[in-house]
Amino acid sequence: MHSNRYLLFLLVLLASAQASFATGSEGVRENQPLEPHVHFERLVKSDPWFAQDKFDHFLFSAFAAGMAYGTLHHNFGQREGKSLIIGASLSFALGLGKEAYDLKSRNGHPSFKDLLADLLGAGCAVFMIKSL
Repeated sequence: MHSNRYLLFLLVLLASAQASFATGSEGVRENQPLEPHVHFERLVKSDPWFAQDKFDHFLFSAFAAGMAYGTLHHNFGQREGKSLIIGASLSFALGLGKEAYDLKSRNGHPSFKDLLADLLGAGCAVFMIKSL
């Protein structure tokens, strides 16, 4: 029964992600090379809290945490607590890596708010899995 609820959780996340990606994420992208003094301006550029990008980060992190948990717990027989910790940590590490890439990329837009959305998504996945 627990595994059916887990699959339902993943299907709901996948359907939400599909709807999110179908509408498209409108990130700030510039195709021109940046001068060194522009780097700071790129970091403080307008970044609304409630944007499609934040929703995408939230959903991806929740989905990644859920998938990692399910793989570790159901397929590899790891304890539930250990699987949750590793799943959430892996999910957040992916989000952190993406923001590090954005920081180094000329076209990227690193955002503390994106990291917070990643953390909330992983936390939501843990909460939902624990409450199933």
